[in-house]
Amino acid sequence: MSFNEQLLDAIGELGELDGAMVLAADEQPGQRPRRKVWAVLLPAAAAAVMAALLLPGRFDGKPVRLTTEELPSLESVAAYYDGTLLAENMVEAGARVTDIRLSHKANTALADVSGWESLSFRVELDGERLEMSCAFDPPEKPDLPWEPTNTAEVGGVEVYLRLEEFSDWEERYSWACQAAFVCEGVFYTMSVHLKEPDDIYAYLGAVMGIPPQDPGSEASRPFDSVLGFEDYRVTLEEFLPYQYVWHCWVTAGGEERCAAENVFFFEDGFAAYSVDLDGDGVPELVTNDVYTTGTRRVHVFRYRDGKFLRGSPDRDFYRSELGFSDEYGENAIEERYDPEAGVFTVTFLEDGEARTETFGLDRFLFSPFEHQEY
Repeated sequence: MSFNEQLLDAIGELGELDGAMVLAADEQPGQRPRRKVWAVLLPAAAAAVMAALLLPGRFDGKPVRLTTEELPSLESVAAYYDGTLLAENMVEAGARVTDIRLSHKANTALADVSGWESLSFRVELDGERLEMSCAFDPPEKPDLPWEPTNTAEVGGVEVYLRLEEFSDWEERYSWACQAAFVCEGVFYTMSVHLKEPDDIYAYLGAVMGIPPQDPGSEASRPFDSVLGFEDYRVTLEEFLPYQYVWHCWVTAGGEERCAAENVFFFEDGFAAYSVDLDGDGVPELVTNDVYTTGTRRVHVFRYRDGKFLRGSPDRDFYRSELGFSDEYGENAIEERYDPEAGVFTVTFLEDGEARTETFGLDRFLFSPFEHQEY
């Protein structure tokens, strides 16, 4: 019997549920520089479905008797758990947590974490009620007969979302939002009704322990000058949840123009460096950029003959001199500038192996930089 057949069979024993959709870990934390995990979607009955997954004898053919205990607080759970339990962040965010139930094997003590199966609880945060659950031994690589409605990267974790619009007779809510993810061996699920679908990111941020951000439109001046211009201003925009673009503006030729940009995730932070790479006395601006897909690229900005230029590493150099094969695709290349060593590095991910090479400014190709909206 396939995993999905087992899952649907388990759900049937619980009564009428809307169904479940599950996707588990595809790779373990630490395999890549950025934690990359698969995530899971469940409908509003997330806690019930998690219980269904843990019915006696459901997966290994051996009956497992479970004991469910109601606990007074998440702190009491954390006192036993030797690891990072993201659910604890809800308490720090000021949430009221109730109905905390921990299921574990009947022949193990509560303090024996190896016997833990699932944890479910309700959360009240900012006037909204969330249903949350955790599973401490999630199945790996189940079948997935559906497509998610949305994905997001929050706190370095890739989360799959299901956002469904519905009509609420009280007109309080219009979206049913579910989200879940696997992180450090724990499977988290969350379900909440919200007025706007984008509000789900604030709750995900609370779970991840990321403080609310209000960067505003103006950011501080990080350098004395940029590309030789002492009079400049910068803007910072959150164009996707927890992803920002930093723009630098200067006045040249009688008009304000965008001279450079840096794209980054909240967890990575702003990564631009004013460095005189060619020794002409006018510093270039080097940026380490991280895009929505997780792709990491390095760029060099300079001002020459009245033009703002942006440089990228020469791909022919990668192929002809470093031996990188195009068959692995663009996402198998990770570029960055190391400010401490003062060198550019490129890492090739080939057949599961990582190979890193260094190179200099002479390997960059420059073209006019044009500002674009994100």
